[in-house]
Amino acid sequence: MTLPTGYKVSPSRRYSMGIRFASKTDNWGAILDGGSRYTADGRIWKTTFEGILDELSKLGYRGFDCAEEDLAPYLRDKVRFKRMAADRGLEFVSSWAWLLPKTMRTSERLWLVLPETDPAGYALLAAAGFGPGDLVEDLKRVRKLADDMVGMGARSITLGGPIIQRKDIHERHYGMVASMLDDLVGSTDRLGLKVALHPHMSTLVQGTDDVERLFDHINSGSIGVCLDTGHVAASGSDVVRFTRKYLRRITHVHLKDFEFRTGRFRELGRGDLKLRAVIKILVDGGYNGWITAETDTPASSPLESDRSNLAFLTRALGPR
Repeated sequence: MTLPTGYKVSPSRRYSMGIRFASKTDNWGAILDGGSRYTADGRIWKTTFEGILDELSKLGYRGFDCAEEDLAPYLRDKVRFKRMAADRGLEFVSSWAWLLPKTMRTSERLWLVLPETDPAGYALLAAAGFGPGDLVEDLKRVRKLADDMVGMGARSITLGGPIIQRKDIHERHYGMVASMLDDLVGSTDRLGLKVALHPHMSTLVQGTDDVERLFDHINSGSIGVCLDTGHVAASGSDVVRFTRKYLRRITHVHLKDFEFRTGRFRELGRGDLKLRAVIKILVDGGYNGWITAETDTPASSPLESDRSNLAFLTRALGPR
């Protein structure tokens, strides 16, 4: 890596040279059709998955995260997917996957016009409850996805959910999900794929207390945490304290900012979170994984959001 003339690397930056920057393709929204995607605020963006990777490569990102649905068109041609990433100088870092996802028809598309802190936004997707049998069946799907992802070059799988309203949560749900994750890592460890549990609003695991309850039931030391600064903050947890507490468990990072007044996610450095403090904790603690920039609902356009996020990360850690 060639640094700009006059650029000085601080000791903490030298220590963190293993950290690299990725972006999440969800910044451009979810798939609407072959040539369009939609962000949660209802805006439509004319682009394709390959078009997004083109833009990320031009901006200077080194890798990308995506969603399970982004992988579907390439499952029968994994070589094409790997070549598509390699030709753009990008690494496939991770894919997001829901636990016990609810399939929605196009006519039922979910527009999250409410703040991300409002559970009503996910009410249509919430399960009234679930049992061990539901998770046993879903484990088959997640195992197959993990196997496919390894064939496509992924480093980790990021799992969130199940979506459930707080009033319907019982302690047994944490035990059931913990058992599923313990069973899953029996397969992923052999594949060399990391498993990162992602706290997410309106799910069983939102913030610090939920993560604690889940890990009370987990036996495997292989299950990591995906630190999503936006969702942790939206849950009411302190992001800096969360990062310190779970530092040794953090195997992946989704870095986003959050604005408390509006309850919305923002571009890095444009919200209220102490993101530089979070980054310092990660660096000083020896984290050498990927930091994936994420916004979900860009203030202007996904391209400008990606550009702004990368500028913030470069100022914080230097080019990489």
